[in-house]
This record gives sequence, structure tokens and C-alpha cells, in this order.
Amino acid sequence: MVVQAWTSSGQGGLTYSPGKLIAHRWFRLKVTNVSCSIVKYSNVIDVFVRDSINAGSITASTTEICYNTGTNLSLTKTSGGDSNYVYTWEQLTSGTNTWSVATGAKNSTSYSTGLLLVSHDYRVRVRSGCGVEDTSSISKVDVAKEFISGTISGVDTICYGSAALLTSTGFAGGRLPYSYQWQSKSSSGTNWVNVGTDSSNYQETNSQITSHYRVNVTSSQGCGMKSSTVKLVVVRDSIVPSIISSSQIICYNTLPKALTRTSATGADSSFIYDWEWSSNGSSGWTSSGQGGLTYSPGKLIAHRWFRLKVTNVSCSIVKYSNVIDVFVRDSINAGSITASTTEICYNTGTNLSLLKPQGVIVIMFTHGSN
Repeated sequence: MVVQAWTSSGQGGLTYSPGKLIAHRWFRLKVTNVSCSIVKYSNVIDVFVRDSINAGSITASTTEICYNTGTNLSLTKTSGGDSNYVYTWEQLTSGTNTWSVATGAKNSTSYSTGLLLVSHDYRVRVRSGCGVEDTSSISKVDVAKEFISGTISGVDTICYGSAALLTSTGFAGGRLPYSYQWQSKSSSGTNWVNVGTDSSNYQETNSQITSHYRVNVTSSQGCGMKSSTVKLVVVRDSIVPSIISSSQIICYNTLPKALTRTSATGADSSFIYDWEWSSNGSSGWTSSGQGGLTYSPGKLIAHRWFRLKVTNVSCSIVKYSNVIDVFVRDSINAGSITASTTEICYNTGTNLSLLKPQGVIVIMFTHGSN
């Protein structure tokens, strides 16, 4: 029995109300007879005050979840009161300011949120048998936005052997960072093949066939995978240059047969042609300024080589045809005649010789009537 540090209340009525208590208290009544100078005390009673209630705190199996998923919440460390608790789970939907009873909640220390489309705050009101209550700390469940697929931007048509840069765009929601897997297949193929690296961009460095492309984007924290729309990249045919014909041999200062060409193919089928000539067949090519299906270089007095320059503007590609040569024979030099003797007797003869003829095929001697 506690018998020290007694404090007068200043009251002595038949009833006594000590007010609200927050700690354990003992009470007695002091009775004094003044005429006999005697003091007596009543029995002692105690009022046991239970500890104040502490609703505790909420823990979540995960506080960041994907769109249209849920999580489990648990209330722990509740204390005080008479240890008989009533639990009321409450929720606050993102974008609102009014708490309401959580959907599907029961009088329990655990709660399953169900499938959520937006973020929610949760708390628990705990009431004990003493009629007092406390509210737990708030637990926020962050719900990712819906993961939305995107598209691919980039070129639609490219030249053979050139680079195609593609970029994923429009993917949103889920959890960052995203991971990327690019895939391609030929225009006639059925199976997708993984290409490229984990990047929002992909570059095909040596495009040779028309292909379809897509990118599979995966959200972090298991929030799903989405495939982009399929993009078709058309690769123009490689350029096949013209063929020219044909090599020939001509006489000095005469016209060769007209040179002819075929049409180049590939790319966008639009070409610029230019006949070129060279004096050695390997360097020093000179433009003729002409590009027709036939070409006449005029009379030639020296050996010439010819080729056709083919330019495709849209692909910025220059190609050359085969090379042909027009061999020009040397010019004719009749040479000079020497005689064994230039003065002879009547009815005698002499011997003549032709020296240093060039370009001569047939030699014929003539003489005067005398």
C-alpha cells in the first residue's frame, strides 16, 4: 500500500470526481474530529489507468505497384488501452481529400488493397474497450500509370547499303527505366530476329533488304512488356551501272562507230549519264558533256578509252560502266625512195628502195613514161 506523498484534493463531499486521469492513482479519505483533535483515514482504493493507446504503424509488402495490381498492408506495434481493439481501415484516393472506409476492409490488422488504378493513402483507426481511439501513421501506395505502347519513327525508304536510324517513341507509364529489345524480319519472313542493343534507338548500318522492324519495351518492377507498331523500311535495289560497247580499231583521223550504252537499274531508277574519255584508260578522265544512249566522239587521231559515269542523285551514288578502248592506227608516212643509181644508160635499169614507211599496208611503185 502506498502511504506517502498524499495530496489533498480540497474536496470532502459525499462524492468526488478526480477528473480525467492519465496515470495510476490511489485515493483515501481523511476524517478529522476537531474537538478531540483526532485524525482518521478511510480505506485506500486505487484507480488503475491503462496506458494511452498507440494505433501503431502500417507496413506494406511493397509501396510501389504496377497499374491494376494490389499489395498487402499490415498494422503492427499497436499498444495501450485494454488490448481489445477494433480496427477500421481507411483510404484516401489520389486527387481527393476525403477519407473513407477502405474497400473490402475487415476488423483485422491486415488488409489487401485489391486491384488499384491510381495511388492511395491508407490509415487505420484503432479503438480500445475504454472508448478511446488513435489513428495510425499513413502508408502511401504509389500506383504506376498504365503502361502504354508506342511507335517507331525514322526513314521509310533508304538506299541499298545505307544506314537506317530508328527511334522508339510514345511509350509511357509503367516504371522507369525501360529496357529495349529491337527485332527485325524480312518483308517475306515470318520469324522475328533480335537485333541491336538495349537502347531507345536502333541503327541498321548496312541495309540490303526491305525489312519490318519492331521494338519490345519492358517496364521496370515487372510492370509489363509492350511491343511497338511494326515499321516497314523499304530498301531500294542496288545500282547496276550501264554497259557500253564496244572496243574497236580505226584508222588515223577517222570516225569510230558510235558508242552505245544500256540503261542503269536500281535505286529510284532516275540517273544522270555522262560519257567520259581518257588517254590512258586509268586516270585523267574527262567529261564529254553528253549522256545519250549513243555517243560519237568525232574523228580521232590518238588512242582513246571511254566509260560512262552514272549518277543517282537521291542516293548520292556514282557508278561507272565498263571501259572500252578505241585503238587509232598511226597516220601514214610514205617514207622516201633511194636508187642504187639515179643516172643510167639507154635501155638499162636501176634498183629503187623505199625507206621508213609508216602505217603502210600495200606498197606500189610507179614510174614515168620516160
